[in-house]
Parts: sequence; structure tokens; C-alpha cells
Amino acid sequence: MTPQLKMQNKHYKEKKRFLAALSKVVKPESIPAWLHKKNAAFDNQTPLQIIESGATDRLMEMIHDMESGQPE
Repeated sequence: MTPQLKMQNKHYKEKKRFLAALSKVVKPESIPAWLHKKNAAFDNQTPLQIIESGATDRLMEMIHDMESGQPE
């Protein structure tokens, strides 16, 4: 497997894990709108912008907090 293919595989797995976690706290049919809505918790960036910047871990932390009932 080439390094580029390994990186693509890693990104695919990360996005799949993110969407699985997100679907536990956001209705699946609402995910597209949620991804494009600016969020004050992310300096008015959209979750999609956060993903594109490579900071998916920030979103995963937010999802974890939502699942556990922790405040922002």
C-alpha cells in the first residue's frame, strides 16, 4: 500500500468514526444541515470547515461532551 493510499484510508476511517459518533447525538437526517451551520463553539466556523482543517478531534470532543451531558 502506498503512503498516499494509507493516508486516504486513515482519513476515510476517521470520517466514518466521526459520522457514527455524530449520528448518536444528531438525527441522521439533520447531519447535512448541522455540518453547514456556523457554530459559536468553533469561532463561527461550520463543522465542515473544522473537518476540512483537519481538526476533527475538536468535533469528537464536542460529541463526547454531548453524549456524557457535560456542559460546553
